[in-house]
Amino acid sequence: MNSNPRLNVTIIVTLFMLTLNTSGQISGSNMMEYQLGNIPDVKPADLSTLYDQLNLQYRYKDLKFEGRIEQFYSTDSIKRDYQQLSQFQLRYQHKKIELKVGNFYETLGRGLLLRSFEIPASIIEDRVNRFREGFYRDIQGVSFNYTGNIFRFKALLGKPLFNVVPPGSDERRQELVEAVQPEITFAKQNIGAIVMRHSRLGKQNTYGGLLAQGSLPFNLSYYAEYDRNLSENANPFQLGDNDSYGAYVSLTHYYGHYGASLEWKKYHNMLIGTGISEPPTLIKEQTYHVLNRSTHVTDLDDESGYQLEVYYQFEDGKMLTFNNSLAENHLTKLFRFYEYFLELYWPFPKGSTAKVFADFSKDNLYLEDQRYAGGIYYTQLLKNSYSVSIESELQFINRQFVNNNPIKNVYLGLIFAKSTKLSAGIDYEFSTDPNITDRPGTTQVESTRNFFGITSSYRPNSRNTLTVFAGERRGGPACTSGVCYEVLDFKGLEIRWTIKF
Repeated sequence: MNSNPRLNVTIIVTLFMLTLNTSGQISGSNMMEYQLGNIPDVKPADLSTLYDQLNLQYRYKDLKFEGRIEQFYSTDSIKRDYQQLSQFQLRYQHKKIELKVGNFYETLGRGLLLRSFEIPASIIEDRVNRFREGFYRDIQGVSFNYTGNIFRFKALLGKPLFNVVPPGSDERRQELVEAVQPEITFAKQNIGAIVMRHSRLGKQNTYGGLLAQGSLPFNLSYYAEYDRNLSENANPFQLGDNDSYGAYVSLTHYYGHYGASLEWKKYHNMLIGTGISEPPTLIKEQTYHVLNRSTHVTDLDDESGYQLEVYYQFEDGKMLTFNNSLAENHLTKLFRFYEYFLELYWPFPKGSTAKVFADFSKDNLYLEDQRYAGGIYYTQLLKNSYSVSIESELQFINRQFVNNNPIKNVYLGLIFAKSTKLSAGIDYEFSTDPNITDRPGTTQVESTRNFFGITSSYRPNSRNTLTVFAGERRGGPACTSGVCYEVLDFKGLEIRWTIKF
């Protein structure tokens, strides 16, 4: 939606009038983040920006209204400010029926054809246009869901958001998606179909898919999905080089303290439009800094592979997790990524905990033949709900066309906390990666680079959270909830205040 301050005021007044009905309930949240700083070595170094996101919800019986207002202000000479009503939704839900009009989130199957999403409390910044906004990709239109005991049905019509384009631009919603997904359940098995029509810039394609999921004997469960572009070939099962198709299969098993999952993927020419398809990556999503930053990003032009994860929880609470993933990209030639990950979680008496991990991976696409990583995380509980945590990670990378010495990445963290109310920590990172060590503002070619930052958080009650960061923070690729994106480097002061009401 384009910026319209008068419309924003109208929505707020409408919400206020609705609250006069004592049977209704209003709630909301606001996230405000201020930054004084910039990407290192980019001028002005003291760039001042403010981002604010206001979310309002009103519920009355079977009706629910939601609205979101986003604002961004910058002192940069290039005008990037905006104020907009970015989301608006009216939802009716009664028994087995749900109807949504406005901005909504829906996923077809497991996302091979369409997945809309929101990463809560996340803010992304575009490297080129340098605007900031909430990290989400919604659909603007109408959706209908019927959920019965035997039959389920989903239908939607809307325009997905292309959030790379600056707010206020008409190019943010140039795609139209029309889809239905009927499903039927019997004997603990579920079978469904997907039909989706996608239109963009005068070009139209129709996609179809089949899915099945359910339970099997011996504590086994499965999911399988196959989708393809029906506009390209009359044979829905022909898998030629020019065809667009995707397949995903998962098998899960558990018994007592043991559990395992096996997943397989095959994606070929499955980048739909501006990227509305977001299928399972089958790459372990890491919380560790050095591993998440060097994660493999799925290539939907051609990628196949699998992921195996096994865990065992001991009687005393310890847990051992093993993960192995493989991805192959048949582009100009065969590129291969694989990873072996092992983690041990160890709880101690009186609440102290430790985590130890080891990782080995290889990614030909990034010319990295060997990557070794390991780390230790330890939290010691102290008196009066205080605790201290020590975090350490080390990574070595052998990259082609780089000197014989392996690239080294180090992360160290020290955090003091009082329950969930107050915390303060120091982060330090060190790298010899030539892709980031050379500073453009100097004449020499640096071989090392250091990042140092201080982070503190104060939560006086369940409604308010204040977080402050000062220093230099390293960016890079990151993956959250199966969505990969770029985090920009930052040097300066950052203050975020989140309130719920």
